Amino acid sequence: MKRFYLLLLSLMLVFGMMGNVGATTYTFTFDVEGDFAVTNFSDGLSPTHIEITNPTGAYHLDIPPAGTYDWYVAIDNLEIDFFGDSNPEFVFSHPENYFVGTYPTPTPGWAGTYSFGDVYLPSYTYGGVTVGGYTLANLVVEWKIMTSGYNMKAIGLDISADNIGLLETELAGLDKTYGGDNGIIDGHAKAKFSVTATPEPATVLLFGFGLFGIAGISRKNQGLKK
Repeated sequence: MKRFYLLLLSLMLVFGMMGNVGATTYTFTFDVEGDFAVTNFSDGLSPTHIEITNPTGAYHLDIPPAGTYDWYVAIDNLEIDFFGDSNPEFVFSHPENYFVGTYPTPTPGWAGTYSFGDVYLPSYTYGGVTVGGYTLANLVVEWKIMTSGYNMKAIGLDISADNIGLLETELAGLDKTYGGDNGIIDGHAKAKFSVTATPEPATVLLFGFGLFGIAGISRKNQGLKK
């Protein structure tokens, strides 16, 4: 009878924890602005470099435990001002969650790498021209954060992908339109957006089976004691 109750308790623990893990959503929120410069896109080769300087605003990071998650982005507002006249040439909003991809938890720190896998870029319109609507294959973003004391001074991002030339062709066109056709796109940007992560079903199941295995070991140990 003791073994029966131990098994019942173990099953309740497994399915109860599986339910909790599956329901957990981790959220990053950003309400920030700063100056930016985009370079190294004129040769059609990776990586494209983005430098963000003088960042200000507020952000919240809810880093999930190690595992694999489905990641979503919702953009309340994105404004890009290329000429510094407080009249943004590019305004974009997509408040609904947009699926980015499935990939492991990033490691927080001052430098590191995000491996996103394949990421679809939705089409958008600027200057009456619609671009985008393709997938960046094996997208990788390497970042480095520069600080002075407790203040964040700059963020450097290197973006690469198997077909990075598609993105860099778009950037070259943007450079001709707004960047002076000099191989540099710069300006000021404001962004308010959120990133959410939910456990991938396989991760939830794996976690559950792991707990079930622990429960099995406990039962075996109980039997040996008798």
